[in-house]
Amino acid sequence: MRRRLIWTLFLTGLLLQLVFIARVWRAWPSYPHMMGSSVVSDIVQYQHLIQPFLEAPRCEPSWKKSGNGLDLPGCFLPFLLGAPVLVTHDLRAAVFVVLLFHLAAGLLLVRTLRPSLGDRFTAFYLVVFWLSPWRLFHSGFIWEPNLLLLPAAAHLWGCWASRDSARRLPSFVLGLACVLTPQIHPSALFLLALTALLLSRRALRLSWVYFAAGVLAGATPLIPAALSLFRGGGLSFSSAEGFLGRGFLYVQPLIRTFFFWFRLGSLSVGRMRFTSDCASCVRASIGGEPQDAFWCRLVLVVGVLAAVSVVLPIVAGWSWLRDSRKPDQGTPEAWMRSYSTNALWALLIAGGLSPITLQTWHVVIALPAACLPVAGWIDGRWPFQRRWVRALVIVFLVARLPIAGLLAFQYPAFCLLPAPVAEKVLD
Repeated sequence: MRRRLIWTLFLTGLLLQLVFIARVWRAWPSYPHMMGSSVVSDIVQYQHLIQPFLEAPRCEPSWKKSGNGLDLPGCFLPFLLGAPVLVTHDLRAAVFVVLLFHLAAGLLLVRTLRPSLGDRFTAFYLVVFWLSPWRLFHSGFIWEPNLLLLPAAAHLWGCWASRDSARRLPSFVLGLACVLTPQIHPSALFLLALTALLLSRRALRLSWVYFAAGVLAGATPLIPAALSLFRGGGLSFSSAEGFLGRGFLYVQPLIRTFFFWFRLGSLSVGRMRFTSDCASCVRASIGGEPQDAFWCRLVLVVGVLAAVSVVLPIVAGWSWLRDSRKPDQGTPEAWMRSYSTNALWALLIAGGLSPITLQTWHVVIALPAACLPVAGWIDGRWPFQRRWVRALVIVFLVARLPIAGLLAFQYPAFCLLPAPVAEKVLD
C-alpha cells in the first residue's frame, strides 16, 4: 500500500511539473513584453545564447556569464540545452532537459531512501520535496539553477553508497558531479564544500582512482577554457560585485543563508510576496476584471501564510540536530542526519565565501538535503499525540498542491499576458 502511495505521489509531482512546462510553453509569446522580470529576462537570454550555438555548434571556452560577471567555463551547458532544440527546431524544447533532470533526480532519491529509511519516510519525503513549491517553480523553464537537482540527488546517492567503504561507480559519479556542476552554476560550491566536510568527518569513503576518473571525464568540456587561459584568454572568474569571503565579513548574508535553509523545507518559495508576483494583481492595477482583485488578495494572503510555514522546518531542524546526539551511530537515520547537518554547514560556507548575497535561486541545489529534516521529523512522530499538531502538519503537507496551482496560474512567467499587462510586470 505504501509503495503504491510512493509512486502515486511521484506521478502527481511529475504531472504538476508538466503543467508548469505547458504554462511556460503557452506564455512564451508574451515574454518579449515582460523584460522587467529577472526570471523572464533570463529565459529570453537563453534564446539569444542558444541561437548562435545552433547555427555553428562548437565548444567555446565559455558560453555565458553569470549574473555577477563570472564566466561559466566549458561547453557542457550549450550542448546539453541545444540537443533537444536541434531535434525539434523549437527553442522551448530545451526545457525538456529540465524535465529529464528532475525526473532522474526524483527516481534516484526514491532509490536511495526506500531501502535505507523505509517506505513511510520516502512517502513523507516525496510530499515535502517532490511536491515542494520550490521544486515545482524551478521545474518548468530554462534556468541554470533548475538543472542542479540532479547533481544534488546524485551526490546524496553517491555519498550514501560510499558511507562505509569506497565503491567504484559512486566514486566516479561524485567526481563527475564535482566537476560538471560548476559548469552549470557557481552554487556548485555547496556540493564541493559538502564533499570536503563529509570526507573530513569520515562519513564518506572514496575510491580515489575512480573519483579521479570522474573528474577527468567531467573536465573534458573544460579543455577549450584551459587552452584559452594558457594563451592568455580573457576569461573572468572574479565577481564584479564583491569579493571571496564577503559573507563572512558582513555577516548579514550569512544570516540570510542560514534562514534560507529552513525556507527550503517550507512552503515559502518567495514568489508570492509582492503584487508583481501575481498576474491578477498586475491586471487589477490597470483596471482588469472584478475577479482579478479577489485572486490578487488571495495570492498575497497565501504568500504570508506560506512564509509563516517556515516555523515547522525550524522545529524539525532543531529536533533533527538534537537527535544527532543520540547513541545510534551506524544506523541509516544517523547517517542521513549527519549528511543533512553537514549540508547546512556547507551552505553556510558557500554563503560566507560567495562574493554576492545569496538569493533564492542560489540555494535550490540544497533542496534535497534541506527536506530530509522535515520528512524525518514528521515520520518519527507520526501520527502525533496532539490532534492540533497533526492537523497543522496535514495542512502543511496538503497545502503544497493549491500553492503550486497559484504559482502555475498566477505567477507572470507562467501566464500569457496581453502586451499592455505584460509591460507592467516588474521585479
